[in-house]
Amino acid sequence: MRNFALLALLISGCAVDPSENWRAATAGQDPQTGVAVCDSKLYPCGPFGYGPGSVIANLKLVGRSDSNQSGVVDPNDTVVPISLTKYYQDKNIKALYIGDSAEWCGPCNAEQKDLVAMHNQYKANGGHVAILGGLIESNGNAPADIGTVDRWAKKHSIPFDLVADPDGIVLGPYYPKPAFPMWMIVDTKDMTIVDAGNGAEAGLKHIKSTIDDILAQ
Repeated sequence: MRNFALLALLISGCAVDPSENWRAATAGQDPQTGVAVCDSKLYPCGPFGYGPGSVIANLKLVGRSDSNQSGVVDPNDTVVPISLTKYYQDKNIKALYIGDSAEWCGPCNAEQKDLVAMHNQYKANGGHVAILGGLIESNGNAPADIGTVDRWAKKHSIPFDLVADPDGIVLGPYYPKPAFPMWMIVDTKDMTIVDAGNGAEAGLKHIKSTIDDILAQ
């Protein structure tokens, strides 16, 4: 399939290096040289990488948060850029789950009820875990957009941040293979990728265990 082939290329290293993404939210400027510099108080400065044990770059995508506090993401929430610095700077958050789905993907649809339940469980226990949902493709394998985000949020009553990642350009390189669903877990203390995988067969038991290990530190 076209988009899976594209994701394979992304993972093999043909994507734009996301290590430059920190400039969007963490860069200042050296007053003498005029060169952009990183402020580690805003986001870790790297070096950045793609797999477990690496620091994830401060990626930025566009989507919706539950800004109106309705309990779910909906079209009344403003479309905003959402960058990973949001989760790093909120010191109440200890772990971040990032998942990428396709609107047409059966297992992706099936797992949403479990992700919503996981979100609600951790929220009730202090809100130390954030979930960022991403959509790569819409029905018909078209690149995802805000319309895809809105349909998905309405269908599954999504309460967590939800973004469009058209054709996986931003997040695609971070997953082991181009197979939906895709997920990774980040320790927000230093934005290190702790684990990443593909497929619903991984199950939430492993994911929750990994998150709970982070929370226990």
